[in-house]
Amino acid sequence: MQYMYWYNRVKKLRKAADGTDRFEKAESALVAFRKEAVQRKKAVAGGTTDEADFRNWMFRQGQVIDGLMEEGG
Repeated sequence: MQYMYWYNRVKKLRKAADGTDRFEKAESALVAFRKEAVQRKKAVAGGTTDEADFRNWMFRQGQVIDGLMEEGG
């Protein structure tokens, strides 16, 4: 669910193409988010991380992409 939120926000920036580097930053952040989420999900599946901690982390990540959306305009 959170991945789609990120994806849609990055897609919105791509359409805006306002001459800033916000799209590139957001796209790079999306790649990093996806990698981190996969690692954390594997940790939950392996029993080394609590599922609630993973979910809380996921929801907090929405603030990251929102901050990139607001940056520079």
